[in-house]
Amino acid sequence: MRTSTRAMVCVALLTMTAACGASGGHEPGGADGEPGSDSGGDDTGSADDTGVPDDEEGDPIGNPQGEAIEIDHDTVVSAVSQNLAIHFDGLQASLDFLADSELVGNMVDFVSEDDDEHDDEHDDEHDDEHDDEHDDETAEDPEVVGLEVDLSELRDDVIDFMVDEMMVETGSTVADDGKAIIYALDPQTVCAEEPEEHESDEDEAERLAEEADCLELFDETPVSVQVTSDGPGRVDLSLRVGADPLEVVYLQLHEDVIAPFVDIGNLAVALEAFTGLDLPGTASGLVAAELRQEGSEVTSGRFAVEEAIALGTEDGDIGFQFAAHETPGWFRADGTAMTIDGGLDLGAIALTLPWTEEESDVGEWDVVKHLEIDVPAVHGTLAFDGAADRIELTGAGIGDRSTEASVSGDTIVAVDLNPLDGRQLDLVLTAPSADDIQVEVAPVLDVQVAFAMHHVEEDMDDELPDVLADDTIGVLLDDSQAPAIRTRTTDGEMEIEVVSGSLTLWSDMMAEDVVIGEGMCIGSEDVEDGHDLWGGLYETECAD
Repeated sequence: MRTSTRAMVCVALLTMTAACGASGGHEPGGADGEPGSDSGGDDTGSADDTGVPDDEEGDPIGNPQGEAIEIDHDTVVSAVSQNLAIHFDGLQASLDFLADSELVGNMVDFVSEDDDEHDDEHDDEHDDEHDDEHDDETAEDPEVVGLEVDLSELRDDVIDFMVDEMMVETGSTVADDGKAIIYALDPQTVCAEEPEEHESDEDEAERLAEEADCLELFDETPVSVQVTSDGPGRVDLSLRVGADPLEVVYLQLHEDVIAPFVDIGNLAVALEAFTGLDLPGTASGLVAAELRQEGSEVTSGRFAVEEAIALGTEDGDIGFQFAAHETPGWFRADGTAMTIDGGLDLGAIALTLPWTEEESDVGEWDVVKHLEIDVPAVHGTLAFDGAADRIELTGAGIGDRSTEASVSGDTIVAVDLNPLDGRQLDLVLTAPSADDIQVEVAPVLDVQVAFAMHHVEEDMDDELPDVLADDTIGVLLDDSQAPAIRTRTTDGEMEIEVVSGSLTLWSDMMAEDVVIGEGMCIGSEDVEDGHDLWGGLYETECAD
């Protein structure tokens, strides 16, 4: 018997982030091909819990579709190139002020330091090269203290791909009425790979074999792009797959909006054709999104699950469910006002994956146990004020009950957030110094994680740590009207200080809690016998 790698990965992600799953869904245009039609799905969102302005709630994604007009190849290429440039440049202009944010710079550095430690263990040489490049960039532009957004290279690559590889005039067909152009993707262009320098005979043979497989695949499953227009500066693209074309993606590419609509069912069919995988079962759902230019430095975006997503195999071994939702996520970036607002309001997510599999007499692997993950919700709104260099998260939470992972009916991990305070909290992030981050919470931060993986210990190759086998642990930041912690960096060394209130790290397996009082820092030392997570942590004076 073996334990599914996917299942183990999801449990790890669940433990760290209290979420393991995906979201998506809307039909590209519905039956008549018009985007933004009402799917009739459940409306689980509201302006109160999503933060979306009332006049935007329920608005269709994308622009209304008008009557098609005659087009030609040059007009299409010009509109695609210009509109893509407008949106990439507009988004960059909306986010340029992030380069002046000390808070954002400190957050990026904090994450980068963690990544560097991980990379150092695996590839020191690569890290040195990365650090050298980072140092060079910093030296060239010393005014950047935050996050420099440069989308120019990505913009050029996307334009080149769409114009040079997707919309080749020699492979195009113009409709009789001149109101549509169909571009057949050239397999030679898509499949060709440049030989590597000093390529060996073996590598050449492998490359040519892969190209031949690719050419055969595209010959069996042709791909085309149909382009129409309903006005100057507006082109609509339909990505179609197969000899009897299925529309996988419908894309509005207008001067003011980019709006893709993805048919999950047709996407699954296309993936099956191109990967050779047998994907029995259900795959349905309609996903829509838009990026809209509201001004020279104002960009907004949102996505919608216009029809519920349902993914799964016929035997029930794999399953994913996400209900229809008009506005599960949105943002608005204003470069002039130096603000970014956004929000998430994801409804319940249910995910089923194989946990253990057993080889049958005929050599096939049959699922013996299933991992089931239940995420009640993920919600909260964000407001970043660049002038004040301050981020506020409001109403952040993971639903009105525990997020749980279970195997064969036994809960193995359960995560709770602020169970005594409405299961949500507010956060304020600021930069108290050039290197540090401060986090203030309201009313408290109370995270509790219950592990009971002794239920599946027989499925493990290695012995489980005690904390995972049977323990409940917690992090509690309270004892103040505004409990807060911060990083404190001194001579390149970082500590965690309790600015106000007290921080308690507890476990059912520990005789005494680890308590860090106000104005104190977390110290650590190596201990032989101690808690797997909190052992060796103690209260200490902060460095000067």
